[in-house]
Amino acid sequence: MTERVRMLTIKLFSNYIPKPEMPLWAEKLGAAFLVSGLHFGQCFTTIKARMIGKRSGFMSSRALQIVTQLSNAPEQTMTSQELAERIGVSAHTIKNEMPQVAQILNENGARLVSRRHKGYYVEVLDPEAYDTFSAVTSIRQMPGSMLNADRESRVRYLSRRIISTETGIKKEQLADQLFLSASALREPLSMATRLCESFGLRIVSRPGTGMRVEGEEYKRRLALTEVSGVHFHKETLDCSDPDSASWLSCGYEERQDIRHTFLKILRESPVSLRDSATQRVAVYLIIARNRVQNGHEIRLPDPWLESISGTMFYPLAQSIYHTLEEQYGGYAMPQDEVAFLGILLFSMLDVNLKRDPFSLHPGFAGQAGCLRDRVLVYLKQETGLDFAPLPMARDLLQQILFNLIAQHFYGTDGTMQYDYVYELQFLDCPLCAELSRRVIEFIQTVYPFRANRFLLAMLSCYFFSLLHEIRYPIRPLRLCSTHFLGTEYARIQTEGLKERYPELIEEITPMNLYELRRIDPAECDGVLLGNGAEQEEGIKPGYRYDYPVELLLLIRNERDFDRVYNTLLVEAYQYRQQLPPPENYRVIRNFQYYTPEQFFQYLAGVHGRDEAERQALLNRWIIREKCWTYQCGEVVVVFQEEQGAEGEKIRLEFYPLEKRALWGERKIRALLYVGGGLHDWQKMKALNTLLYSFVRYPEELEAFAEDPPRMAAEWLRRSLQTM
Repeated sequence: MTERVRMLTIKLFSNYIPKPEMPLWAEKLGAAFLVSGLHFGQCFTTIKARMIGKRSGFMSSRALQIVTQLSNAPEQTMTSQELAERIGVSAHTIKNEMPQVAQILNENGARLVSRRHKGYYVEVLDPEAYDTFSAVTSIRQMPGSMLNADRESRVRYLSRRIISTETGIKKEQLADQLFLSASALREPLSMATRLCESFGLRIVSRPGTGMRVEGEEYKRRLALTEVSGVHFHKETLDCSDPDSASWLSCGYEERQDIRHTFLKILRESPVSLRDSATQRVAVYLIIARNRVQNGHEIRLPDPWLESISGTMFYPLAQSIYHTLEEQYGGYAMPQDEVAFLGILLFSMLDVNLKRDPFSLHPGFAGQAGCLRDRVLVYLKQETGLDFAPLPMARDLLQQILFNLIAQHFYGTDGTMQYDYVYELQFLDCPLCAELSRRVIEFIQTVYPFRANRFLLAMLSCYFFSLLHEIRYPIRPLRLCSTHFLGTEYARIQTEGLKERYPELIEEITPMNLYELRRIDPAECDGVLLGNGAEQEEGIKPGYRYDYPVELLLLIRNERDFDRVYNTLLVEAYQYRQQLPPPENYRVIRNFQYYTPEQFFQYLAGVHGRDEAERQALLNRWIIREKCWTYQCGEVVVVFQEEQGAEGEKIRLEFYPLEKRALWGERKIRALLYVGGGLHDWQKMKALNTLLYSFVRYPEELEAFAEDPPRMAAEWLRRSLQTM
């Protein structure tokens, strides 16, 4: 331990430890630092529980966490709730810790400031004293995974530590490093274990050494790539812990250069990957170099080598490694290493209809084609609708299944991924997610693959794109047009409108304003006024007010077309007829549930026709919830496919909650049950839009509860309007 470190340590802890024991404490802290390689914030937590002569006023690990959060957010305040969410405790617990936080800051050159309705922040009064405190506790150098201490960040950090260690790490060490108790560590550690196992890694624990993973080298690298958390190119690699530092070590500029070199070669090839996949490959290239240089090489099965060597991915991987070796060194890779990079590129292909799967791998493409046909037959049996003739339905599905078959063959299917919100957005489309769940369940009965959230999102996007192309029936509108300068100008002002929306307009009759009195409202769907008024909002003058009216004054700009379309022409689409009839909506208020299983049990009891069906429904919902949650945004949407005459009509039961309640670990506003069949394309499209609106417009759920048919029609109308 250096003299500077010793003096900083003594200076900090002289306030807390009796003077005679201070050198012993300094030696203990220094020894821990040298042995474990941990930063001082971690050593501080590890050793404090064993400190001799500990006083009650000594800093708690939770207080240190609060100080850390506040110190790393100097430009903004943090509320008790924000701190609670970061640290994983209640806001009440945070408030209870604040007196100790204030005392700690007061004794180390700073003070805690609280602003009403805004939160807390740290004001530094003595920079030298506060810098000393910061240096010893390392509160300004905490790893990002520990600062943003939500559940996901904790799982990433724990996974990376367990995957990276060669000798093992104890649970007590992990708890200290994350400032968690043994009980609080249990859940994130269990999730980290499941993450490792999804990559085929075995978690072993031995007395005296702790936990570590066992498994093939390529599995370890894939897992380490995923939990590094740097799938955006402007982020930096988190090398805060000593085990992963050696595998992730790379300068920021060099990492950017490696990534751009790889992307240049990729652009010049027929292969294309989605953006986050290219970020993963860039990180993998760093890990691969560091692992190989330390003697950890991949050994692949002969069938894998034979399969990948006959594709374009093997020479592409050779080209990438050859170029990187020339420019940076450390990339002279043996055959198995080159082959696995090719496999990685193959497994991460995006969906691209310009690329023929048979040109990539005829065997996989043939299997994907057969599986696609079976899935389309299943969908027809399940929904009564034939998806196959829809534009792109066959080709898109074959591409998705082609990637799935390749991933399964090379053992990369079913791994847990940290996907970005925009990559998973179609999971918030309840109907598309439900169709995807059913397809995955069917495929798993005929094909032994593992699924993950991204596959579910891909299939949901597939169904969303197909339904997006479905068109509602159109009844062209009959309009009247007026102009304050006469009927000829009334005719002129509508020419552009008719040219732009010919399929929505049957006829436009020019006339003077007073002539509207003789028009039968049953023969007129709307009036276009050209009366000189410049106000787009408010009352539009006319002699009749029992039909829609809109302003159109010789088209002052393109917005006039959009406004007329949104207010009048959108009614040409026969969307209202596709919605459930008013009697098929039911709102149940003052409903209380305690667990998802209890809600499923209630629904099964209400909608099951006999005990056997009730038990089957309950089992199906519980199993699906464990695999793929029914929660979409702040709403839970539960489906029941019904047979027979009643199954032809969609029925909705809406359960608005008085207060947000927990569903698993996220809060929800409402529960929704959807029963009935999906045997009409337009009705399926309308239902998809309706259910998606529950997620998109949570602030309007109460309005739906007040008048379901009106809000359902409003949501569909809104979906047809231009922005």
